[in-house]
Amino acid sequence: MYAPALAAGTRARWSSVAASALAVAGLSAVGLSLVYADRAGWSGGAVADPAAGLTAATWLLTGLATAVVRPRLPFGWLLLGGGVCLAAAGLLAAGGEYAITAGHPMLGAWLAWGRWILFPHLAANVLIYLLFPTGTLLSPRWRAWVVLTLTANLALILAQLLDPNVSSDPAMSIANPGPHASWAPALLPFAVAATDAAFLSGLAALAIRWRRGGPDRRIVRVVFAFAILDTAGGLLLIHPPGQWVYALAVPATAGLTMSIAFGLIRHRLWGVRETVGRAVTYGLLTAGVVAVFTLAITLAGRSAVPAAALLVCLMVSPLQRRLQAAVDRFVYGQRHEPYAVLSRLGTALETAGDPEAALIQLVTTAATALRSPWMAIELSGRVVAEYGVPQPDRAVRLPLRHQGADLGELVVGLRRGEAGFGVADRRLLKDLTRQAGAAAHAVSLTAALQLAREHTVTVREEERRRLRRDLHDGVAAALTAVGLTLDVAESAADAPRAHRLIHKARTDVAAALGEVRRVIDDLGPAVLAEAGLGPALDQLARQFGTATMIVTASLRPAGARLPAAIEAAAYRIAAEALQNAAKHAAAARCTVTAAVDADTLRLVVTDDGRGFDADAPRGLGLRNMAERAEEIGGRCTVTANPSGGTLVSALLPISGGER
Repeated sequence: MYAPALAAGTRARWSSVAASALAVAGLSAVGLSLVYADRAGWSGGAVADPAAGLTAATWLLTGLATAVVRPRLPFGWLLLGGGVCLAAAGLLAAGGEYAITAGHPMLGAWLAWGRWILFPHLAANVLIYLLFPTGTLLSPRWRAWVVLTLTANLALILAQLLDPNVSSDPAMSIANPGPHASWAPALLPFAVAATDAAFLSGLAALAIRWRRGGPDRRIVRVVFAFAILDTAGGLLLIHPPGQWVYALAVPATAGLTMSIAFGLIRHRLWGVRETVGRAVTYGLLTAGVVAVFTLAITLAGRSAVPAAALLVCLMVSPLQRRLQAAVDRFVYGQRHEPYAVLSRLGTALETAGDPEAALIQLVTTAATALRSPWMAIELSGRVVAEYGVPQPDRAVRLPLRHQGADLGELVVGLRRGEAGFGVADRRLLKDLTRQAGAAAHAVSLTAALQLAREHTVTVREEERRRLRRDLHDGVAAALTAVGLTLDVAESAADAPRAHRLIHKARTDVAAALGEVRRVIDDLGPAVLAEAGLGPALDQLARQFGTATMIVTASLRPAGARLPAAIEAAAYRIAAEALQNAAKHAAAARCTVTAAVDADTLRLVVTDDGRGFDADAPRGLGLRNMAERAEEIGGRCTVTANPSGGTLVSALLPISGGER
C-alpha cells in the first residue's frame, strides 16, 4: 500500500535532482560567459553581455523553482531548457570572442558555429505561451501551431548550422569550420517569418484564454502583458537601436518568468492572490534595480556601478513600500483605506434617488472597493440589490441589523483564489454592514409604506365597485319601484289634494333616484364596473373621437377582467392622456393599447401631434397619471414618440391590485 507513495517520492527526488543539475549547469555557463566576456574586453557590449546573462539566470532560477514544486507541469522544464540554451549560447559567443582575441581563430570559429543552440530557447518560449496556464492546448486544432513552432525552430537551426559565415557580426566574417550549404542563407528569412508567426499564435492563445475568463484570468492577463513586452524587446534586440533596449527587454523577461513561476508554485493551480501581488511587486522592484544599473552603465560606463549600487540601496526600501501599496490596491482594492471607502459610500448614498437605488450604489461601491466579483443585499430572502456575477457557493454572508432588528444579509463573493477574507477585509465589511443596515431599514420602511398604499387603493376600488353594485341593485331599484307605485296611486286618486301630495312624493323620489345615480357614476364609470376595461376604453375612444382626431382602443386579450384597482388606474390614465391629446396635441390620430401579460398590464397611448417637451414644467394631469400608477406599485412615463407625437406608457403590476 505504500508503493505508490514511495514511487511518487522517488520521482519527486529525481525531478529535483535533474532540475538542480540543469540550473547549476546553466548558471555556471552564465558565470563563465561573463568571465570570458571580461577577458575579451566586453567586445559583445558592456551592457549586452551582462543583460544576456541576467536573462538566462531569470529563466534558470524560475524554471528550477517551478520544476521542483510542480514537476508534472511542463513549464518548469521549458524554462530550464530555454535558460540552459540561453546560457550555453552566451558562453559560446563569449568564448569565441575571447579565443579570437587570444589568437585562436579556429577554436573561435568552432565556438561561434555552436551559437545555433540559442534557438531552442525560442521554441520553449512559444510553447509556454501556447500551453499556459493549464499545460494543455486550447483545442486539438492548435497542434498545428506546435508543429509550426518546432518546424520553424528546426529551420533556424539548419540555417545557422550550414551558413558559410558563422559570425553574428555583419562586419566580421568567420568561415564555417563544419559542413555548410549555399542555400542556408536563403532559408533563414523563411525560418524567421515562421518563427514570428509562431510567436503571434502564442500571444493569440494567451489573449483567448484571458477573454474567456475563468479562475485564472488575472494571472493570464499579467503573463499576457509581460509576453507582449518580452516579444517587443526580443524584436528590438535583433538590431538594437540603442543600449536603452536592454532596460526594456531584461525587466520584461524577468516579469514574464517570475509571474509564470509564482503563479504555478504558490497557487497550486492559481491559489492565493497574494502570490500574484508579491510576484508583481518584486518583479517590478527587480526591473527597477536592473534599469538603474543598465542606465548607469549606459550613460557613464562601468565606473558608475558603485554609485548605482548606493542609489539602489537608498531607494529599494521606500520603492518596495510604494510598489506593495500600489499592487495591493490593484489586487485587493481599498481594504487598507476604510475611511476613503466610507467617504465614497457616503457620497454615493447622498446622490441616490431612492432607498433601493441607494442599496444598488452601496453594493456597487463596496464591491469595486474590495475587488469582490459579486455582492448582493437580501431582505426577507429577496435580492434587492446586486453587483457582479452570482457565485453563491463562494460567498460570505453577513447579517444586516438596525436598532437590534435583523433585516437581511449582505452577501459578499470571495475573490478568485481565496478561501476567506482577511482581518483588514473583515474590518471594512463590518463598517459597511452598518451603513447597509441603515439603508436596508429605509428600504424596508419604503416597501411597507408602498404595500400599505397599494392595499389602501385596492380596498378603496373594490369597495367602490361593491357600493356601486349595491346602490344600483338595491337602493336605486327600490326607489324606482316606489316611483312606479306612486304613479299608480296618482292615477287612481280622486281628490285634488291627494293628487298634489302624490305628485310631490313622486318628484322627491325621482330627485333621490337621480342623486343615487350620480353617486353611482362618481364611484366609477358604469361600463368599467359592468363590462370591464376593454369596453370602457372603447367608450373613451368614442367619447374623445372627433372628425379631426380618430381614436382607436384595444385590449389584449379581449374580455380580460382585472382587479378593480388596476382597471380604475388604467382607465383614468387613458382618459387623462386622451384629454391632453385633444386639448394640446392637435393630433389627427390617437391609439390606446392595453396588453395583459402574466403579471402586468402595459398601457400605451400614442398620438401623432405636436410632441412632448421634456423640459417643460409638468402639469397637474401628468402628475395625476404618475400618481395613479405609483399608487398600485407601477410607473407611468410620458416621452416624445420616436415616430412623432407623444408616447404615454404605464406599467401596472397586476399583483399590486390583488394584495
